[in-house]
Amino acid sequence: QAIAVLENEAPSSETAKAYALRAQFFMLQDCMAEAVEWGLKALEVEDRFSDQETRAHALNSVGSAKLFRGDREGETYLRESLRISLEGRFHEQAARVYTNLSECLIELRDLDGAERLLLEGIAFDTEHDLDSWTYYLIGRKAQLRFEQDRYDEAVAIARDVLSRENQTLL
Repeated sequence: QAIAVLENEAPSSETAKAYALRAQFFMLQDCMAEAVEWGLKALEVEDRFSDQETRAHALNSVGSAKLFRGDREGETYLRESLRISLEGRFHEQAARVYTNLSECLIELRDLDGAERLLLEGIAFDTEHDLDSWTYYLIGRKAQLRFEQDRYDEAVAIARDVLSRENQTLL
């Protein structure tokens, strides 16, 4: 309904944000074609307004949707989102990239790439007090250790994360 209201007005940065959020919604619902479609619409509208945080957000959703389906072009979108996020100091957007890209790299069995990215992401999230993102990445590190057949480390890391109170369900 919000998008319908916005579409009755002249395109704006709010329209781009709404499209980007819609793309994220579809990506999180595992509707990847729709995520790409809405993310690209967000980028098209954003081009007129130069809202870099919205651009980073849309690039993240498009890149994640593509990469989760095995399209390696998605990594290019995610890396660009990370670059924009770091340069613009959009900490939450950067945290989203570290989270989504590391998960994709693990799923695609790029374990060396995932290792580097997880270490970078954990350091970034810790430095910026992004605790829920930090522990999500540490949980992903446990998954990585499992995929590397380093089971004792995987269990130790997972136990540490699970023992922390007040963490998000994810």
